[in-house]
Amino acid sequence: MDMGHMHHDTSLRMEVNYAFARGYWYTIAGVVGALLTIRGINHLEARQRLKACRDPSIDHPTRPRGPFTQAWATATAIIREMGHPQYYIPIKGLRWATPLPLGRIIVLACYWVVIVYMMSWQVSKNDVYYWERIGYRNAWVTLMQFPLVYLLSTKVNVIGFLTGSSHERLNWLHRWVARTMFVTATVHGFHFWTMWVRAEFLDYALEIMPLVKYGLAAWAILLWNVVTGIVPIRRLSYEVWVAQHVLTSIVMLWLLYRHIPANARWLLWMSISFLVFDRAMRWILLLWQNVRLRPQGTACQGMKHLGHRVAARVVGPATTVITIKDVHFKWKAGEHIYLWVPRLGPFEAHPYTIACAHKLEGTCCCNSIQLVVRAHAGFSKRIHEYATKNSASELTGFVSGPYGVPPQWNIYETLVLIGASTGASFVIPILESIAAAQKSNCTRRVDVILTARTAQEIKYYVERAEEAGRMVRAKGIAVSIHVAVTGADNKTEGPIFVSRPESESSRSSDSDDIQPAKGSTGCCCSKGTDEKGCPSDSPCRVEKAVSVPELIREYTCRPDIEAMIPMPSRRRYHYQARPSRPYALAQAGVRLLAWITSLAAILLLAYVCKEWSSKSQVIIAGAVGCAIAMLNDSWEILAVTDTSFTVPRLVTSRKVLHDLFALALCVGGIIMMWVSNININSDKHPGQRRQELWLMAALWALIAVVPQETGFIQSSPARRSDSRFEQRTTIELHYEDDNDGNGDLGYDST
Repeated sequence: MDMGHMHHDTSLRMEVNYAFARGYWYTIAGVVGALLTIRGINHLEARQRLKACRDPSIDHPTRPRGPFTQAWATATAIIREMGHPQYYIPIKGLRWATPLPLGRIIVLACYWVVIVYMMSWQVSKNDVYYWERIGYRNAWVTLMQFPLVYLLSTKVNVIGFLTGSSHERLNWLHRWVARTMFVTATVHGFHFWTMWVRAEFLDYALEIMPLVKYGLAAWAILLWNVVTGIVPIRRLSYEVWVAQHVLTSIVMLWLLYRHIPANARWLLWMSISFLVFDRAMRWILLLWQNVRLRPQGTACQGMKHLGHRVAARVVGPATTVITIKDVHFKWKAGEHIYLWVPRLGPFEAHPYTIACAHKLEGTCCCNSIQLVVRAHAGFSKRIHEYATKNSASELTGFVSGPYGVPPQWNIYETLVLIGASTGASFVIPILESIAAAQKSNCTRRVDVILTARTAQEIKYYVERAEEAGRMVRAKGIAVSIHVAVTGADNKTEGPIFVSRPESESSRSSDSDDIQPAKGSTGCCCSKGTDEKGCPSDSPCRVEKAVSVPELIREYTCRPDIEAMIPMPSRRRYHYQARPSRPYALAQAGVRLLAWITSLAAILLLAYVCKEWSSKSQVIIAGAVGCAIAMLNDSWEILAVTDTSFTVPRLVTSRKVLHDLFALALCVGGIIMMWVSNININSDKHPGQRRQELWLMAALWALIAVVPQETGFIQSSPARRSDSRFEQRTTIELHYEDDNDGNGDLGYDST
């Protein structure tokens, strides 16, 4: 990509390459700014909702009332509905290949539209510069993505901080941008390689231009990172993979420095600055959280100058509870930290969800955190073995964090919390935070669903959930805890988890508490005084004076999640009743009009594709979207007009999904056609003007399909209930991660 030897011929359109590099980052800044605005609006809405929840005169404070809030709630529900559907591959050994959810696919498709447009705009001109022009264009498209790959890989993530997303939730985009960059880099190298082969110049180019060798080496490293980043390979030895991934990424920076020209190195310096900033901030956080020049002597067991006291305790055949004592930072339910224990892993820091709610100031527990680790291999196995053999001894550990941006749980009326195995480390602290809340909030009902293969995996969580559930019910909030042990013997008689008396439940947690050091004041809800000197019968004691019938429901089979989720969230799964005859004909008429509009759009797009085949790449998405809309409309017309009831109506959720998918493709087609530089003016010859007029007609036909699909989504029974339900309910599903180095976070790793 060295352009020092090259004359800046206008045929290579280098000025366009420079403009695209700048425009790419202007686009990213605009998207981040838009997401920041959305976050601000949501924050203001959450504050208004909390204010309304504290007003006893409002029956349903979370229900949107004004026109703006109703429109915002509807838009939020539509976007969430578009983002949730996902095709799951249940085949053992191939589950890692499950595609991304629809929302991420749409985001990725929009990104690819921009990249394809930048790759192909005004480069396919058959002249002497054909191969070289495409090669340079894709070189710049590759290089402009390079800083984004490094920015998305950071843990102190600027994009996540501005948009309200945690770094681990951006990892999927980091991987896919890197894969996209690999494709554009391959196109760049292929066209230069082909040009040199056709000119019989390849050997000479490799001999006189060392930059070509550096470029090939950088491409090889990029290929290596893409291949080894696939889940099965990454999981073979995650610690080794992380080490080599960091090393090869740094080497690639040096190779690119030797490969690219000086006028393009500003993009390389952006990448380096993101990497250095992340590492510097992480070291600063590590020092601030683990180094104390003057440790306080009034802590539970006395603070350390360097690091924290770490106690490990085995609570099951493969489960270890890690207690990190005397941390001096606050956290929220759902956040996680990175734990580094040099004795068990000198070069390993692993993320784990904080498995306890933050203790408020004035309560009787030390500011210590607990992690629940399930033994797989590597660090988790070593710490389990250490806890088994040395239950009374302590380790020195270092923490970094907390990381994560969990939702604001107290603004929802209904919470449905689902955790499998150690994924319960995420959901139980949420229940405990509701129990410990000192201010009134919007929560009126909490449903907790815990699943595991064996009872030992979640026994620890069930005990804590029962205790927190009693406290939540004492506040007048409805609580249901469903426990499903899928590997239990069906012949087992009686419940697996027996609800304990209040006194026993209170004593059960004593063994988990941290005992005070000699000479220091008591803490940790023990039989003494707290850090403030309050007696054991002070208000900081756990209140459990309420009778709690049927708090826990047990299952010994795979649970039916839909049946457990309370109304109104299950309305979306019901079949629609047959409408009356006049209403059915009206529905059929509306669908027929939409069918005709989609057909007209397809015919116009097909004509454009036939007359100008070069435009086929920009119209394919819109054509597919219209085809899906036509198929959906055809089925609905047959179903509502069928008097013999032989054609069943689609399930509401399935129908909405089809309409959403058609809408997404149509919008993508509109964007692709819009950015393909449709510009009608009188300076062009009649052939060009005719082409663009037909393109404009097809574009407007495609635009006409969008409001129809939006109307079908908005008018469906599921949408009418969901626009309110999505504002009242949040469903969090967290599953145990299979030793991918992500601890118990349980996020997507495709």
